[in-house]
Amino acid sequence: MAIQWLSAYRSATWTDPDPAAWIDRVRPYVTDAMSTRNTALRDGGAGTDWAEFVDQRCESSVSDLAAVIPAEAPGTATVANVLVTGTVSTTCAAGPARSDEQAAATLVVIKTATGWRVDQRLF
Repeated sequence: MAIQWLSAYRSATWTDPDPAAWIDRVRPYVTDAMSTRNTALRDGGAGTDWAEFVDQRCESSVSDLAAVIPAEAPGTATVANVLVTGTVSTTCAAGPARSDEQAAATLVVIKTATGWRVDQRLF
């Protein structure tokens, strides 16, 4: 679940309807509570480089995905702290080449009636 969340969260394409499209992409992987918190961010602004991302017809994807529950992380049978990492690669049809970047997040995932879901992003 954490791997799918990071991929959905950090993937983007210039054809996305807006820079908040990640909110819809991560929806299948998050709890209702986190979805509500994410939805509140929808009108938060486009960020400084969204127009450039669109103008240069860019696409970002995540590879080398990995997730681990650190031995020292608190948790129970229904709650886990998960560290998820990946490499974000962005290619653009126009404009300069972009360097890959490393992405990481610490997530609280909980067991729900429909399976494990991300409930919080701690870092």
